[in-house]
Amino acid sequence: MTDFREHFSRNILLRLLVLALAALGVIVFNLDFLKQVYFHNRLTEFGLVINSGIFALFMLGLVKLVAILLRYRKEELALADFVAAVEEGASEPAAVVDAQRAIARRYRIMAQLHRQHAPVNHSA
Repeated sequence: MTDFREHFSRNILLRLLVLALAALGVIVFNLDFLKQVYFHNRLTEFGLVINSGIFALFMLGLVKLVAILLRYRKEELALADFVAAVEEGASEPAAVVDAQRAIARRYRIMAQLHRQHAPVNHSA
């Protein structure tokens, strides 16, 4: 039926994990240099505060990105289950997925519109 990349989010998460491990390896390898630059050769505490704030914002952004990708992963799995049910000819393909998933909600809305003989605005 429709070809889609079922494991797109998982692959991005794996790439992020590999990148994080590589960055951690570079940090550990250059730990003496980083200690010298950030802790020993500073004139004031303000630079450390600014760099810590930047790092904290970056980490919050990464955590948010991972959370979004995990949520997308659940949607991808639900979509794969829905497509498999449609291809098997299930009478109610939305029953195989969690009712809160986007594909189940969209299927229910489309079925309701079909029962009401309502026109579907495809440009919406």
